[in-house]
Amino acid sequence: MARDVYDNSTDQEIDLIFWNDQAQNGLHFLPPIIAFECKNWYTRSVNGRELSWFASKLRNKGLNLGIVVSRSGITGNKSRGTDGYGELQNILHDGCKILEISLHDLEKITDTNQVVAMLREKLRNLVIPLNVR
Repeated sequence: MARDVYDNSTDQEIDLIFWNDQAQNGLHFLPPIIAFECKNWYTRSVNGRELSWFASKLRNKGLNLGIVVSRSGITGNKSRGTDGYGELQNILHDGCKILEISLHDLEKITDTNQVVAMLREKLRNLVIPLNVR
């Protein structure tokens, strides 16, 4: 794991980078390198512009998947695909995937199997959203 990683010109910082061994009983469905952007903001959610900037940093590093961990979630309406949620879809069209984990998601986790299940579900929902009626 590495924290607060900068590129050679020190203008693009990534909060955390993890190596994923892709163990069959773990995160085998995610790439070997996973970058995290962490937003511990109390009063605002992550908007589309911030997600786009994170996607740009991922692409500049040759990565196609990142995870945003945020206290207050993402802006917009998930079912309508507005603002932050809409930007996640735009980023996906460009070949990059960003998964979002909120404080609410983290509070529900009690073991590592739940982490794997949550990330699997978030990836599936990003790629093939299910609208429950």
